[in-house]
Amino acid sequence: MFCKKIVDEINQADENLTAVFDDFASVDRKQNSYGEMYDLVFAYGSIDQIRFDTAFEMGNLFDVVFVAPQVRYLTPKKQEILEDYPTLVRDIEMKIFGTMNGPVAYENLLDQLIHLDFERGAVSKNGRTTKNRDKDIELFILGGDRKDAFFKKMFSYWESLGIRTRVESYSLQTLYDFSTEEEFDLRILFGNSSHLSKEEFPKFAKRIDGLLVSPLVKTSLMQRQEWLDEYKIAAQVISNTDYMAKSGDKAGEELLTFLEELMSRSEYTTEPYVAALEQPEPLKKRKSLFGLISWS
Repeated sequence: MFCKKIVDEINQADENLTAVFDDFASVDRKQNSYGEMYDLVFAYGSIDQIRFDTAFEMGNLFDVVFVAPQVRYLTPKKQEILEDYPTLVRDIEMKIFGTMNGPVAYENLLDQLIHLDFERGAVSKNGRTTKNRDKDIELFILGGDRKDAFFKKMFSYWESLGIRTRVESYSLQTLYDFSTEEEFDLRILFGNSSHLSKEEFPKFAKRIDGLLVSPLVKTSLMQRQEWLDEYKIAAQVISNTDYMAKSGDKAGEELLTFLEELMSRSEYTTEPYVAALEQPEPLKKRKSLFGLISWS
């Protein structure tokens, strides 16, 4: 209701602006067509949609996130999530949020938007994140078991060389929402082929540096090789002979060159953008998209 009243007022009272409002999922899906047709795009949705695993989409789509008074205690956390993007996260003033009068709300909001537009130009640390921002390498193991003696021997061998490892199970949420005081060089995440879906792969690829594949599931790798190539993610199938013989230490030695390659790629490679996986609509010429979310 809040967004609708403001949008109605903009379209009726300001001949120089066009505006539209929709739910977040629709705005995300139609971002190119909306950006072509409207000057202001208002989206609404739950504040819980701002997470570490959605930060890339949020940060590259929206200019401002306004937080409703009843959930403003979450503002600092959401600012932290989006701190590397040019998206501002601000509490919406009660005098604006509490006004269901479209003309009054629009007049108050417009002044704030102009001020925020200037502020936004100075706060961004970077427009697109890069893998070399990570202090560690993130290695996804496809089809393995973290409790398997083979992998324990492999990791022990790497540890003996001074490569500090951290082993955990994979989920998209923990891939992004991650913090620890433990020092390590190699973060190892165990997962399966269901984690490499077309829908989630772009987010997966923006953090994962390489894949180590069990010989038992190498078919799953072949099915996704094109995606890996597009995102410049190195992949290596473990030796079947070593795997069957449980020679994890021998395999670990053979894979040192692969690890060195990952370290080199991570140091210099920025995140590529793959339109076939990330762009839901044909790209159109866009006006400046000024996104606004009113969260309730």
